[in-house]
Amino acid sequence: METFMAYSRYDKKRKEEPRKYRYMTCEEAKKLAYGSHAKILDQYGNVADVKINGTPKTWKTRPFDVDIPWKYGMYEYGKERFRAHIPETDLVVEVKD
Repeated sequence: METFMAYSRYDKKRKEEPRKYRYMTCEEAKKLAYGSHAKILDQYGNVADVKINGTPKTWKTRPFDVDIPWKYGMYEYGKERFRAHIPETDLVVEVKD
């Protein structure tokens, strides 16, 4: 799986160091539950923590399509869509060496 380097949104050090991440797979996304936490790549390329705001929605006829609702802060909501023809989304997993 391809990895990339990104900065965490929560590092307040003077010289912050980028961490290694990879994109979440569809199987990992299906295991997320309501109330669990995940990491998402924001529009600036930084990684932020989000709360899963519902159960992942799947379909019988399309098992590789998943919708995952998330919440960030008090007012920001969104939905990540995993589609079979688009393998990469904004949900990421930190890679530990």
